[in-house]
Amino acid sequence: MADGNVLHQWVVRLTIGQAKASARPRIEREQLTSVRSPAEVIELVRATLLEAATLIGGLTDGQLDLATRPPKAGSPTLAKTIKGLMIDHVEHHRREIEAKLGQTW
Repeated sequence: MADGNVLHQWVVRLTIGQAKASARPRIEREQLTSVRSPAEVIELVRATLLEAATLIGGLTDGQLDLATRPPKAGSPTLAKTIKGLMIDHVEHHRREIEAKLGQTW
């Protein structure tokens, strides 16, 4: 999830033209379990979600109306991509983790 957060932020940065968006982050998809300790994972997820909130919070209406880059099917606006990737998708993972742990966070 933390690695996905970094990739989603890259999509936003690429779309709005930030220089930081030059290299697409790689995500290991063969093994979707982390090699990090639970404490490291929790800290990384928290940090990347805080970064995402800061990034999204600073976007203008004009930036939110841009077509997402790299291009996606149907050419969604950045606002729609953020809702799908950074809100709905993260919420899906949060619910899965919560169910697995049997608690809320």
